[in-house]
Amino acid sequence: MGNVNVKVVSATVDELAWLQHFLGVPDANTKFVAKSVPLFNSMYSTFPSGLLSMVQDEAKSQGFKVDVLDRRVRPCIPNFRDADLAWLSGFQDDAVEAGALAERGVFDCPTASGKGEIIAALTAVIDCPWLILAHRSSIVEELANRIELRTGERPATVTANSYPRVLPRITVAMLQTLSAGLKAKDKRAEFVVTNARAVGCDEAHVLPAITFSRVMRAAKNAYYRFGFSGTPYARGDKRGIIVVAHVGPTIYKIENSVLIAEGHVARGFIRMKQFMHTPSTLATWDAVYEEKIVRNAARNALIVDLAAQAQKPAMISVHSLAHGHALVEALQARGVASTFVYGKRTPQQREAEVRRLEHGDIDVIVCNEVFQEGVNIPTLTTLINASARKAVIPVAQFTGRVARRRGRDGAVVKDEFFVYDFLDRGCGCYFRRKDSDERWFRHRSCRWLETHADERQSTYTALGHSVSYF
Repeated sequence: MGNVNVKVVSATVDELAWLQHFLGVPDANTKFVAKSVPLFNSMYSTFPSGLLSMVQDEAKSQGFKVDVLDRRVRPCIPNFRDADLAWLSGFQDDAVEAGALAERGVFDCPTASGKGEIIAALTAVIDCPWLILAHRSSIVEELANRIELRTGERPATVTANSYPRVLPRITVAMLQTLSAGLKAKDKRAEFVVTNARAVGCDEAHVLPAITFSRVMRAAKNAYYRFGFSGTPYARGDKRGIIVVAHVGPTIYKIENSVLIAEGHVARGFIRMKQFMHTPSTLATWDAVYEEKIVRNAARNALIVDLAAQAQKPAMISVHSLAHGHALVEALQARGVASTFVYGKRTPQQREAEVRRLEHGDIDVIVCNEVFQEGVNIPTLTTLINASARKAVIPVAQFTGRVARRRGRDGAVVKDEFFVYDFLDRGCGCYFRRKDSDERWFRHRSCRWLETHADERQSTYTALGHSVSYF
């Protein structure tokens, strides 16, 4: 066993065949031919170290014996005695202890649970060179500020090809910047990554991306390896296992319902408005989405009505840029002060719009996925999910944006919040084809819209929030 890979040095032909089959991940990009993405490298007889415990457990159930020689060198021993962690809440303290004991793995903690606090505490307890990874510049800055606030150490930051001249003990870096640097064989990126003896990734569900995996594979000296996410395995491409491959299995999990009951996050009230759609003859989901969601005048009018009547400040989440621009135009025509924040805005522009919202200069921010993560607006009281998408991650992340109960100073700013969404329904179609008396068919547009709405509803319920209809 090494920090990055495990090498198989002795195995029978049957054992190797089983291992190769077991470590094959289904490829979600193939529709008609069953293929898998191999996590076992047959040429070098290696597989990612994070999968070792899973391989051991399954091998034992299959009657295979596994002996492990741990070749890793631990850079330091976790030290709780000299670390001041009085600022941690009870469950956060448990999480830090679990991480220090396990030495690697995933923290499955919902948005607004204080993952930044856990990360800061781990850097205090594990006193060695750290590399904290994030995929948004706003998260990089937030984490650096949080670590400095809690530990007194100011981390270096690596963003947009900007590297510090001297590395302190802790570095917080953009995954994209390091990945591009590693690909270009930039010595600065290589040094930042190989210098780390502990690595942590916030929003770890992004790690299966090939570019981000490159960074984790290059961190060959990182003995401690952690991932943090509220939705670590909820990827639509079914590649969540790669998160485990890079950092290890789940070592700490807390349910959102527990955080609500204990008062760590605000209680959410989800209200879903039934909206009936007429069938569409369009053949693809993208085309149906454009017609039934982006350019649907009746649905958009309801969104504007909800925004005008909802408690402020409020956020409206969209997927399409055209949809966002259209809603802001309609809101402003209605007299609702609003703005649209999306990817082309600089981080400074986005922060300025957040400040305008918090100061009451505008009442509503319309945003796309750029605000899905790394945005802290504790005073936000209302979310209108206008996107009509089914993916678990954006639904959970956007809900988490409005679930924060405490402000930046720790004071309680709200006890409850509201989310408005649409229970999109089809035309009620269930019909038989003329050439068959047994098989029932539906309009594709109706099936797609209803399936997406039902999955959003299931996500809200799984998050422990109350769902009602109006």
